[in-house]
Amino acid sequence: MKDGELKQRLKELTNEGYIEVEQLARIEREYFKEEAHDKRLMLSFALLGVLFVGLGLISICAFNWNYVPQIVRIGIAFVPLIGIQILLCWQYKRGASRIWIESLCLGLGLAFLLAIGLTYQVYQLSLGLEIIFLITFLVMLPVIYCCEAYYLAVLCLMGVVYYSLLEGTAFYN
Repeated sequence: MKDGELKQRLKELTNEGYIEVEQLARIEREYFKEEAHDKRLMLSFALLGVLFVGLGLISICAFNWNYVPQIVRIGIAFVPLIGIQILLCWQYKRGASRIWIESLCLGLGLAFLLAIGLTYQVYQLSLGLEIIFLITFLVMLPVIYCCEAYYLAVLCLMGVVYYSLLEGTAFYN
């Protein structure tokens, strides 16, 4: 039985007089207290899963990177980005749980980093790592705002701090 169905059924039982209001409050407090803890744990494992799967795919592609033609490299760079965007839109319109949305937003952030970094690598552009990070984090701002992605915002904040540290040390050298 889903949580919404359970809440509805408990309210029906209260209205019919089988359960008192105080009992309903105690049941909801006890039952849904465990649920909040389970969601945080599930969110943590989902985010770790997204991170490890993404890094694994990147390392597999990196191993055979020199044998791949240039146009296929660009395709490989943008396929995860487009795929995660489609999946995120579908889950968002479907009204998926917060775990799904946060995981996909973090995956989208990593896909942005992958696409921009591989594009710069394929075309041998002479921009520094800090510029790639800055461009990526600026592109991710609308996703953070629209999806209210907390963990993607933390990733962006870490990147901006890293960028400012690199620029600050370059200024003083």
